[in-house]
Amino acid sequence: MKPCYYLALGVAQDAPRAVVRQAYRALAKQLHPDVNKTSEAAQDFEIVQEAYSTLSDENKRWQYDREMGYDSAVQPKDEFATSGEFRKDGTRNTNMQQARAQFARRQSKDSGAGGLPAIVKVAGAIFPVCLLAGFLLRDSGPAEQPIEDGALKYDKKGRAFLRQADGTWVRHQAADRFGAPD
Repeated sequence: MKPCYYLALGVAQDAPRAVVRQAYRALAKQLHPDVNKTSEAAQDFEIVQEAYSTLSDENKRWQYDREMGYDSAVQPKDEFATSGEFRKDGTRNTNMQQARAQFARRQSKDSGAGGLPAIVKVAGAIFPVCLLAGFLLRDSGPAEQPIEDGALKYDKKGRAFLRQADGTWVRHQAADRFGAPD
């Protein structure tokens, strides 16, 4: 018969995972074979490791509680489980199984003929319309104004400056040269 893992770690049956971990760490420091050289310590350390392995995993803990006849404080979880999937006696809730089957049927029905989901079909119809609207409504930017002779000058780095009507010079990046002017 298995030892009582709750007694081995010194925790209550409804102890949360953090308390189980804390108790395990404290006992592991005392009973580790490198620290405690007695033969009993090595056996006790193995029991403590097994207890922690079982009680820190919710599925293993639930199974252990069932085997030992305890009222489990945790519900088992699997990667597909949801919160009402298991009853207290450990059997699966058939309502959950029916809900999953119904969901799977709905998913396969939504994919329809041709195997494409409905959203892909709708997107295929809307995309050309959006593309055409975007082409027609595109912004071509501000209209370019012709530059008068003598209104544009360059510095040593090839940056262009444009003379304004009030006589000030403003940077004009569109006319920049790369490198020094000839």
